[in-house]
Amino acid sequence: MTLLEKEVNTYYGRGQVHRAGGGRRAQDGPTVEGSEPQRLWRPIVSTNEQLIDIPSVSARDYWRSPLTVSLIVGGPLLVVLSELVAPRQPGDLSPAADAAFVIGSSDRFLWSFLIGLVAAAVFAGGFVYVATQIRGRGAVVGRVAAVLGVAGAVGLGGHMATGLLVRDLYLQDAGLASVVSDVEFGVAAVATVFPVILGLTLGPILLAVAAFRAGWVGWWVIVVAVLAFVADWSPTNYNTVLFGVLATVVFGAIAMRPGSRLD
Repeated sequence: MTLLEKEVNTYYGRGQVHRAGGGRRAQDGPTVEGSEPQRLWRPIVSTNEQLIDIPSVSARDYWRSPLTVSLIVGGPLLVVLSELVAPRQPGDLSPAADAAFVIGSSDRFLWSFLIGLVAAAVFAGGFVYVATQIRGRGAVVGRVAAVLGVAGAVGLGGHMATGLLVRDLYLQDAGLASVVSDVEFGVAAVATVFPVILGLTLGPILLAVAAFRAGWVGWWVIVVAVLAFVADWSPTNYNTVLFGVLATVVFGAIAMRPGSRLD
């Protein structure tokens, strides 16, 4: 018997049975070559008089809980909702026309920014939760993805807060259009957008790679994550919507198809 086999016998035993008559679970313990395996007994509750195999709780059963799936998939879904609520703003507007557009759609912008703030918090929680569940292969990549994801979520929250500030300034005084226009493209806006671009677009790719290395998902999830990255850079007014939909597929696959047991 090899050292590895002895270690396996020590921690897991050769088999697990449920003996109703004894009211205990029998599990093979450490063995010595040429001798019978020792029994490790743990009390259990039973009313049946036959031997029953004890199935382990699968990761799929654990991860399919509604709260867990909502945490993992909620971030990109809320991003999609936030973008759909916001009106499509025409490009190359003058500061005065931009102010008129924001004032005319102020309620939709308000809800869009508020949903975006919630999306940022859920996105961060989803990244951290998935990364902390990855053991062994893919663990390091998963933690790097979580760092990028949290940075992107913080940037997304700051970007939404800047949007709320711009909306409030326009509503207070439309004559501040030129000043607000500078704020929209100033240092504060760039400082919040850069983490979003880096974290929320590259983060899902690394998280998909980590999940693939851990054996949770197939290689196609990485492809979808790359497509989400490309979609976010596409020259359309719905680029963020496309990113959110594809990112939802990535996070949904990770949430619903883990292939390894969780502790």
